[in-house]
Amino acid sequence: NITNNSIYDFNASNLGIGLYAVANSYKIIFANNNVFNSSRYGVQIDQTTASVIENNTIVNSTNDGIRISTETGGNIIIKNNSVRRFGNNGITVLTSDNNVTNNVVNESLHSSTDGLVVSGTSRGIILNNTVSSISRRGLWLNSANRNGIINNSISNSDTAVLISDSSANNNITNNTIYNNTYGLILLGLTDNNNLSNNLIRDNFIGIFINTTTPASRTFVFNNTLNNNTLFGINVTASYNTTIFNNLITNSTFGLSVGANSNENNIGAIKSKISLPNKFKIT
Repeated sequence: NITNNSIYDFNASNLGIGLYAVANSYKIIFANNNVFNSSRYGVQIDQTTASVIENNTIVNSTNDGIRISTETGGNIIIKNNSVRRFGNNGITVLTSDNNVTNNVVNESLHSSTDGLVVSGTSRGIILNNTVSSISRRGLWLNSANRNGIINNSISNSDTAVLISDSSANNNITNNTIYNNTYGLILLGLTDNNNLSNNLIRDNFIGIFINTTTPASRTFVFNNTLNNNTLFGINVTASYNTTIFNNLITNSTFGLSVGANSNENNIGAIKSKISLPNKFKIT
């Protein structure tokens, strides 16, 4: 176990990593450490299995605050960490079967940074995290499948949640998304993603769906969308989107279905769109 250490100004030319587990390690625990001013990563796990990163404070990482690399065997727990002021991503997860819970991620340093990145992975749980003040995407699912995105709070970012690039069978539920430019975006070749029971408020656009293939299916239900300036829900150039039982209030357009959108079901339209919203089909 690596616990109760303070690591400052780690700028080694070949690594620059504050805490590093590598080479077939098993059940490594990084807990209650402070890592400041790493020239690469605050914490990196590489080629390890069943390890834990918890209760650490990681500040001013030039690249990622926490990084779980592709060679890692999975079953990594990342919980109760504070990750602030990072140059690339707050937390990057590049392997499957991990649990990211109760972390606070905020204050990205540059214009091209993301908060939580889950890429090329399956069967992960992203639960009860707080993400704020991110210049690009608060949470990005990229080629990610069968993940649960549950009870997270994402605010004051350009895009709160982006689901893209062949991401499929993900459940995005019970999240609070507010004060972003875009609340939740589905983009490109995604399939069978469920957006349910989320509170999406005070964004410029609440939900934006642009899934460009007939194989795509998206289900949007039981969400509350209010005070999103332009659109509550905007569907454009998309296929097979089912929208029902949502409450949409106080947007210029409550629900907009744009050009080249096909085979969408806005029917079970128990979705309530209250004035002064408009319903728009182009």
